[in-house]
Amino acid sequence: MTRQYRRLLLSTCFSIAVLMILEIVLRMAGFPRGTFAAFFPHGPGLYPENASMLMTWGPVPYVVRSNSLGLRGQEISREKAGGSLRVVTIGDSITDCFFVDNEDTWQYRLSGILNDGSARPVEVVNCASGGGSIGRELMLLEKHGVPLNPDMVILTFAANDIAEIVGKPEHALIEEGGNCGDTAMTMAQRFLLTRTAIGEGLYGVYLAARSPSYRAGRKMVRRSPAERYQVAGGSDFQANAVISLRRFARTDGLVLGESFDPATQAAVSVYGRLLARFASICGSNDTRLVVAYFPAYSQVYMKGAPALISETLQRMCGPLNIDFLDLTPGFRERGAGRILHLAPLDFHLNPE
Repeated sequence: MTRQYRRLLLSTCFSIAVLMILEIVLRMAGFPRGTFAAFFPHGPGLYPENASMLMTWGPVPYVVRSNSLGLRGQEISREKAGGSLRVVTIGDSITDCFFVDNEDTWQYRLSGILNDGSARPVEVVNCASGGGSIGRELMLLEKHGVPLNPDMVILTFAANDIAEIVGKPEHALIEEGGNCGDTAMTMAQRFLLTRTAIGEGLYGVYLAARSPSYRAGRKMVRRSPAERYQVAGGSDFQANAVISLRRFARTDGLVLGESFDPATQAAVSVYGRLLARFASICGSNDTRLVVAYFPAYSQVYMKGAPALISETLQRMCGPLNIDFLDLTPGFRERGAGRILHLAPLDFHLNPE
């Protein structure tokens, strides 16, 4: 062996030893903490099983607690108890309930309402995952929803769902949803960022250097839950509505006008066909399907905001025997003088 190769070997061994020592030290300090677990579907569930994870990657820190099925929420059995009702909720980050603790998710609150004085136990199960649209939601239904034998599935529609599928054919969306999280790159990222202390720690340092919202979130961890959601400018609803329209002009904005451009209209049609597939799966399993329309911020706080997309969805649902629930009137009533979102910092919901 030449001197050059010996040096290379020694250097490699030394580097590996340093990394192993660093990994051990960080694990003794409590890493990995699951900070980035929300980015990656994990194992048989959507989160690591039976875990409590402090999420500090977004504008407001929050805690996710998972059950033995790897789903966010209280413990449930895979087999539904006789005489009970089971509701499965599917959607993106709005339904996953980013930036609020488990007790402030709408599934937790809905479960409390439905079980108050009810003779039949009702389970409301969170099978949502941030990101993606109807293709990914089909995967969530088949992989996580159907095996739980639900009596009802609530599919939440958010305005950015159409932007996620513009220019993509049906078969590509189905394949994309089915393969989600299975690529070699995604598996490598998931392992490094959620299973190794070094990977999680270094990525946290990177985000702290690059992302002002991540730095703010790290500081807010030390605040009480009530203090976390005191966002400056939250009550300036009209200004925030303008900000939201400008910030999301190329995503939500595609469907928030009086008409759809040709590319958007094509994507809406694709959504409708995949929604029919979604409804067929529910029908085959004797499951009632409800599509809940989640209004954009501007639709809540701006008078006369166009309702074309919700009206279009409602027309889609009729022939498919899907119950349609437009949440816009409820949000307008509840939002009168109340701060319901994290605006202008972010436009997800706060515990209110």
